[in-house]
Amino acid sequence: MLVVADRPAAITIGHWCRTITALGDGGLEWVVITWDRLAKVRDHTWDVIIADEAHALRRTTTKRWKLWVKTSGMTKAHDKAPFVIATTATPGHTPLELPYLAPAFAQVLEEPISDWFAARQPGAVFASALERNGIGLEPGGRYGTDPGPRTRPVGQLT
Repeated sequence: MLVVADRPAAITIGHWCRTITALGDGGLEWVVITWDRLAKVRDHTWDVIIADEAHALRRTTTKRWKLWVKTSGMTKAHDKAPFVIATTATPGHTPLELPYLAPAFAQVLEEPISDWFAARQPGAVFASALERNGIGLEPGGRYGTDPGPRTRPVGQLT
C-alpha cells in the first residue's frame, strides 16, 4: 500500500506511521511518502494508493500531476489499476479542480477511462465528461471552462 501525504514530512509521515502502527498494518507492506517524492515510486505496481490531501492534484499541467497519472494507473482499465482512495478537506471551487476523480467517475458510470481522461488537455476531456453526464460547468468567469479568466488575477475579472 502506498500513502502519499502532504508536507511537512516530519509531521505527516510520522502521523501516518503512528496511525498504521496503532491500527495494525493488516499484514500489508506500507510505504508512506510525500507528494514531492512521488517520482521515487512511480514505476512500482501498487494494489492500493491513499492520496492524502488529494487537492494537491488539482493542476493538470504540473510534474506532480504527470507523476500521479503514471503512479496511480489512471490510464489503465479499472481492473488493472490500483484501488485509489483520495482524501481532502479542501473543497474544490469548480469540478475542474477535481481531475483526480476521473477514474472513479468512469468506473461508477461504467465508462472507459478514455472518456474521462486524456494526457493532452485533461481538463477539457474531464469537463466534457462532466457535462455529458449532467454535471454542468459555469461557461465563463474565474472557474468556468474558458481558460482565459483563470490566468488573470481575481482583481482583473469582471
